Amino acid sequence: MPKRQSSPGERLRATRLALGLTLRDVHTASIKLARRLRNRRFILPASRLHDFEVKNTIPSLHRLYTLAHVCGCEVRELLGWYGVPRRYREQLIEMLPLMCPRLLYRFQCEFSVDVLVSTGMRSGAADGRSSFTAML
Repeated sequence: MPKRQSSPGERLRATRLALGLTLRDVHTASIKLARRLRNRRFILPASRLHDFEVKNTIPSLHRLYTLAHVCGCEVRELLGWYGVPRRYREQLIEMLPLMCPRLLYRFQCEFSVDVLVSTGMRSGAADGRSSFTAML
């Protein structure tokens, strides 16, 4: 008899339990992420996570990002669990910074710091990057 493929909800639950996280742990981590990104859409209530795991409710892109962040996996992997074709996964991931400008800002800040460190420039440089790194 062929083995039944697990649902996305079952996979989420198995991943969460393997990490030793409770529903409340995920909720608490999502609050921290939402505060850091300054966007409440990343908050994942425990009851909603339960719906994702048990009722196979499909999460929003914001909450998929939260799940990926908390579980330490890639958003594209979670999109695959929900049956999103590979060719569309990258397009959806590219939309994330548009949906939350703080994500784009965070990625730019990380890149800016790498550039400044690799070139030996200081944050007080007069090339316009100083205000960018001063906000880190």
